[in-house]
Amino acid sequence: MLNNSKEINELYSQIGEKISQARKSSKRKISPISKKLKINLFYLKKIEDGDFENIPEGVYIRGYLKSYAKFLNIDILVELKNIDKILNKKNTSGINVLKNPLPSKLLIYFMTFACVLAIAMFVFTTKENEMNTNLKSENNENKKNLDKNLLNEYSENNVMDLQKKYQDLMHNPDEDITGISNDYLNLNEKTVELAFFEETWIQIFDQNNVLHQSGLFNNESLFLKVDEKNSDYVIDTGNLGGFKILFNGRVLKKIGQSGEVKKKILLSTLLEELKKKSY
Repeated sequence: MLNNSKEINELYSQIGEKISQARKSSKRKISPISKKLKINLFYLKKIEDGDFENIPEGVYIRGYLKSYAKFLNIDILVELKNIDKILNKKNTSGINVLKNPLPSKLLIYFMTFACVLAIAMFVFTTKENEMNTNLKSENNENKKNLDKNLLNEYSENNVMDLQKKYQDLMHNPDEDITGISNDYLNLNEKTVELAFFEETWIQIFDQNNVLHQSGLFNNESLFLKVDEKNSDYVIDTGNLGGFKILFNGRVLKKIGQSGEVKKKILLSTLLEELKKKSY
């Protein structure tokens, strides 16, 4: 449910009125548009009526407005920019300024301690690096030899064939994974792909709640790197049935229904589902 200022709600209502007038002028019925855009008919009616109380917040309302306006060839860029300006002013006004800085003596003690600690860490790291230089050199040499052996196992034609099959798999929701070499798929085992085959609004946050990606996607892919720094992601989407998950040689094609809205989906949860029922 939207909880905005009166000023923002008025801008949303102006957009809804423009959309309603454009649709009625074009003599188009709202029901076929709902099916075309894969947006619930209830939400489209609320937009035209200027009643935004029962429409999901954030990316959903903006996504619905942009999709509806684009379908009717309406320019709502000015209104959206004005909404962003108001929101930015609110965020800026909420920042607390430190009125009483640290005492100068305390700051000097802190800086002295930090310098001593940095010197100690530098000395320790230098000695450790010297002790491990020979070991690292030996490991690097072994790795080079292993890489050569792995590359020699595949001819150039085999690698090209595997690449073509894997690309077909990523962009075809009905493709069967059987017969694709696990050795090739494991090259990307640290990357999760979201492959979109329907128009889908989505926003993705990393584990520190920092926005990683946001927008409207169709017939394209997003790649999420899973490592120690970003071990999980949070996904909000307005079309849960509009994309599939690919990871480590597995495909999770059935995530939800087309047009289904869902927030705060953990990527780790989807990967667990992928292990259980991927195909």
